[in-house]
Amino acid sequence: MVARYVRSHDGLRLHVDVSGNAEGRPIVFVHGWSQSYLSWVEQLRDPALSDEFHLIAVDLRGHGASDAPVDDPERYRASEIWAQDLDAVIRACATRPPVLVGWSYGGFVIGDYLRLNGDGAIAGVNFVDWAVIMGSAGRDAGLIGDGFFDYYDGATSDDLKANIVAMRGFVRACTARDLSPERVEEILAFNMKVPPFVRWAMTTRQDSDNTPELRALTVPVLSTQGGRDDVALPAAAEYVRQNVADCRVSLYEECGHSPFLEAPERFNRELADFVRSL
Repeated sequence: MVARYVRSHDGLRLHVDVSGNAEGRPIVFVHGWSQSYLSWVEQLRDPALSDEFHLIAVDLRGHGASDAPVDDPERYRASEIWAQDLDAVIRACATRPPVLVGWSYGGFVIGDYLRLNGDGAIAGVNFVDWAVIMGSAGRDAGLIGDGFFDYYDGATSDDLKANIVAMRGFVRACTARDLSPERVEEILAFNMKVPPFVRWAMTTRQDSDNTPELRALTVPVLSTQGGRDDVALPAAAEYVRQNVADCRVSLYEECGHSPFLEAPERFNRELADFVRSL
């Protein structure tokens, strides 16, 4: 794995982890709200994926080892900001049209990218437990569950104790299957690295409905969904399927919000099969 930095359109440094076969099809992994490129460790260290594909995992602005300014919420609100960040990573790191893998909020970042750029420069998309419609509108549509809203106030609080309690709860809510204690500690650590200001600013953007972007897609889509997800509800995967011309759904009935962590062997196999099919 090689760590590098890509400059965003407004000058922020975006940390990107690059590994695998530089001659293979690029796969760009985009993590969720308050997460890190380390969310994808089970994919990045998988020998089968590494031998065949060029693996590119970004820390979104405000997350992980990327710059995280806390002076202006507008740095995290506009759709164009996220679209341009992802475009910068693709242009800097991918030598051919990549497959985009977006988990949770990462799906909204991909939606932002599609809204600005269309799908002419990508080969396909794997949406993973993504709610499609952001905020209260997504909740009203039956796409976002209590696993997010129950912890939101504490996760965006400046009170450290409340922040810790909320993030411990949110991390637990992201899986239905038990992970090792060491893995849970790592996930909690990189969640806590994200400033509460960033978590708050990201969710005070204008509510985003990505239905038009789905309907405009001309590339194939794989929608991966945990059947026991209480953050992005299983109805969201069916919503994606109904609005994309070429889409298949893979339901992980015993998994929660993180099937790539809870069932990595199956996830990696299905991702590889999807990428090969393009």
